[in-house]
Amino acid sequence: MSETKHDEPHAEIPESEDLTGQTLGNYLLIRRLGRGGMADVYLSQQTGLNRPVAIKILRRELARDRRYVHRFHREAEAAAGLIQANIVQIYEVGEFDDLHFIAQEYVRGQNLRQYLNRFQTVEPVLAVSIIRQVALALQRACEQGVIHRDIKPENIMLAPNGEVKVTDFGLARIMDDNRTDLTQIGITMGTPLYMSPEQAEGSRVDARSDIYSLGITAYHMLAGQPPFEGENALTIAVQHVKQEPPPLEMLRPDLPKGLCAMVHKMMAKLPGDRFQHPSQLLKELRTLDIDDVIDWDRLTEKLAVSDSATGSQLWTVPQTRLEVTRQLESIMTGHFRPWWQSAWLWIGLVLMAGAGGLVGSLYAINHPPASLDRKTVDSNRVRKMANAELQYLHAYFNEQLDNEVASEQLWLAVSEYFPEYSDTGEDPFNRLFSRKADERLGDFYLRTQQYDKALQVYERLASLEEQETRFRLVGLAGQTIIYDLLDQAENVRDNLSILQNEVDNLGNDYLRTRINELLNKYLRSRY
Repeated sequence: MSETKHDEPHAEIPESEDLTGQTLGNYLLIRRLGRGGMADVYLSQQTGLNRPVAIKILRRELARDRRYVHRFHREAEAAAGLIQANIVQIYEVGEFDDLHFIAQEYVRGQNLRQYLNRFQTVEPVLAVSIIRQVALALQRACEQGVIHRDIKPENIMLAPNGEVKVTDFGLARIMDDNRTDLTQIGITMGTPLYMSPEQAEGSRVDARSDIYSLGITAYHMLAGQPPFEGENALTIAVQHVKQEPPPLEMLRPDLPKGLCAMVHKMMAKLPGDRFQHPSQLLKELRTLDIDDVIDWDRLTEKLAVSDSATGSQLWTVPQTRLEVTRQLESIMTGHFRPWWQSAWLWIGLVLMAGAGGLVGSLYAINHPPASLDRKTVDSNRVRKMANAELQYLHAYFNEQLDNEVASEQLWLAVSEYFPEYSDTGEDPFNRLFSRKADERLGDFYLRTQQYDKALQVYERLASLEEQETRFRLVGLAGQTIIYDLLDQAENVRDNLSILQNEVDNLGNDYLRTRINELLNKYLRSRY
């Protein structure tokens, strides 16, 4: 992994013996993944369960000091009770042949530092997803009275499907006055580039300190550099305490103002000016709407890195699938290339018209089925993710890599696996991603000329309550495009009379472009 000027100042870690090939109890050490100040980490195979495991082994020279051994086991104690989808799970803590070790979940992928070293910035929609998933991990830790104390890119793992996991609660402290404070044994708490002002000053910290570190990490993701840099740890720590970061919106004027404001609130100098709990941050994240035209095929390739890119064995996408995505890049812009630009479509329409097929297709649009079957997902083909957001991202990443039937099921799965209503009542989080999935499902049907299904999806969105303005507009816009295909000019004009003053609020670039074209065709051409 190459270093950049943004790498944090650190002491050189002394070399230690490589235990690759040895057996540690029930674990075969396959190769060393990395070295840290306290422990080395190995990719291992748990022979009993035949699964890959990451083994963290306390360095032998430190194992002679009972304080380090105590801290090592306390690290595991703090993390083992944290069971949550976005936290790396601890399987076992043990000792074998004078080696103290922790066996934990092995996450295939790369960490955020590796991603930033290669690509410098993170796409806004992916950045928000990373922030949200880390916040969910912090919320769980906070509920159990645990502070991470070292949130930074190295401790944020990115799986190829967009799933995020927080690792290394090595600096974690359980908030219990009766317990030994591990900060008292001479351990530098936190990483200078990302530590909070109160951490830098040695004051008491709580969950708001983790929120600050996540804010610094978010700033780095979006700006391409951390807000504070310096030649040594002290210089950086002083900046955290006394200096305001450069406004994110000045460095990235293309970012939504709400996203920039949220990141700066996370980085407030005074803990009382930040989000007071991860749940408050999660609530704020739900108000953001940052969907944009994104090259998801290229982003999938970024997350699916290879050995040569990172120097370690990471999850890879089969070459045949990458070839497919590269081919799709040439025929898609944004979410997809407008279907009317396809020469093959026009050839197909001519052939259909010659055979009477076009008439039948238009009839089908005028007489759609009574309702769209939303319960057709084959669980063997569509993996269920941890929550609605991850299910949505799973569809986003994988839609263009499979056939049409599988793509349809990917979008339908969001609402089926995570329904808007359940036995416990309405779930606003599920509702949001169900709406987003419906929008993409409508786009998908339109792109694949399944106009009857597209019209049903758009009608469903257009009938939403007034407070769901964005998705109502998407529904009206989609309806209008199909009405134009049917030469139903009166219906087109009725919808355009509503849309003409709202077109700039359409978050879907493709639909906005098409509606502007229809406005010129039907209304503006009169003047």
